Amino acid sequence: MADDFLLSNAEKRLQGIRAAKQRCMANLAEYQASECDDAAQEELGALAHLEVEERGIHQMRQDYLRAQNPAPQPQTPEELRVKPAEKMTWSDGLEVAVGNSKYGKGVDFNDPNVQRGYAEVQRRRGRGE
Repeated sequence: MADDFLLSNAEKRLQGIRAAKQRCMANLAEYQASECDDAAQEELGALAHLEVEERGIHQMRQDYLRAQNPAPQPQTPEELRVKPAEKMTWSDGLEVAVGNSKYGKGVDFNDPNVQRGYAEVQRRRGRGE
């Protein structure tokens, strides 16, 4: 995605906005020193517009990335049951392990035991087991 036309141009525009914001801040410091209220108020308005534009570009970029990588459709219990083990994801494995367990309720990827298990699997894969 590094060579994506829209993302690269959004980044260029963000760089321009950051530079313009720095110029506004420098101008505000100058106006404060010279006590020029009218010019400071105009500069504050320009700074506010730049802030809004920056947030808008960030939001557009996030929306664009989300559209490029849509969330996977949730699978039914039947689909999970017939899915081969080598095609399962980590979340599939956790669902199989604790799905209907009365002891595994509330276990997620933040659980230290799950994290240790994940690390052990990675070590074994690294050794070719």
